[in-house]
Formats: sequence, C-alpha cells, structure tokens
Amino acid sequence: MIEYVADLAQLLTPLDAFPVTLIGHSIGGGIVLQYSGVCCDSVAKVVAIEGLGPPLRRLQAQKSSADGHMQEWIKQMRDLPNRKRRRFKTLDAAAQRMREVNTRLSDEQARHLALHSTNRDEDDMYSWKFDSYVNAMSPYPSRAETTLNVWNLITCPALLIGGEDSNAPDVEKDERLQAFRNAQARTIPNAGHHVHHDQLEYLLQVVREFLGL
Repeated sequence: MIEYVADLAQLLTPLDAFPVTLIGHSIGGGIVLQYSGVCCDSVAKVVAIEGLGPPLRRLQAQKSSADGHMQEWIKQMRDLPNRKRRRFKTLDAAAQRMREVNTRLSDEQARHLALHSTNRDEDDMYSWKFDSYVNAMSPYPSRAETTLNVWNLITCPALLIGGEDSNAPDVEKDERLQAFRNAQARTIPNAGHHVHHDQLEYLLQVVREFLGL
C-alpha cells in the first residue's frame, strides 16, 4: 500500500493541479485515503469506494512474525512469474467469465470490461492484463493503529461508499468512521464489491452530490 501512495504522489506532482479530488475503489480507495492523510493540503475532496479494507478486528488480531512474513513474501515473489494465467480463445469467453464472477453484469458491460481488461497474445489467445505482483503485498503491512492515525490526518471532506451486498463491513456502521474528522458514509443498494459495475448511475448520482456537480 505504501509504495502505491508514493506512486500516486509522483503521478500528481507534475500535473500541478492541486488541490485535487481523488476517487478510488478497493485498494485504490485505500491508496487515496492514505494519500489524503499524508498530503492533506493537496486534496480538496476524496471518495473511497469499498476502500476501508479488512475489518478492524481482523487487522488487530494479526500476530507479528517478522521472519514468517518475510519467508512467505519471498516465496510469493519467487512463484509469481510462473503463475499460470487464465486464458481465453475469444473475447466472448472472457466476457462470459466476467458474468460468472459477477452475475449483475449485463452482456454489454461484460463485453466492454473484457475488451479493456485483456491482452491479445501472439497466439491469438486472450489473457487478463492484471499484474500478478499486486498480490505480493509487503511482508510488513501497516498496523491498524497507523492506518487510523493517517485517516485522522485527513482534513478534506471524505465520502466512504460501500455496496449493500459486499463482504466488507457495513460502511455506515463501521467503527473506523470515528477515525475521520469530516466523513460521510453511503451504502449503495443492490451492489457488491464492484459498486461501479453494479449500480453505476446510482453511484454517479451520490458522488456528484458530494462533489457539488
């Protein structure tokens, strides 16, 4: 996570468009929240969609084992280049896989996502663009207390959005809301983790209201 915050800072600096409005989903939501706390003067508003991460109790229950975490991380890094990628003969097959994972997607949505989420390989097969190294998180994850402290540094208005049917904790009842100085939480009905896929228009309405657009 920390590495990605640095990447975001590097991306924004040459744009020189501060203060910026940031919107992120899932790990991207966590990244924009971290950046908003560390670089609070650079952010006007921040929106995190399904971005609070695992429940607080799970994070607090993690036991520190420096050698164990490092060994596991080394193994992950060693195995990732050889990880077998899921491949498809056609875009339609990739789109079908999208719909299997998320049954709320329309045929049009699944086709659009498949088109922009795959690479066409030299043998005319299709494979996901996803970078497997994203799964190799730091062997020393941020402590729950550190994350909450960073969120408490956020001075701009924050909008925290969750999907009603997500596996994440109810964003409107999450005890971590207390860490934010100026945040509102909204739950989007009939939506899972991928809120922007499941209820795009509803989500856009909520975000536009928050941004005053």
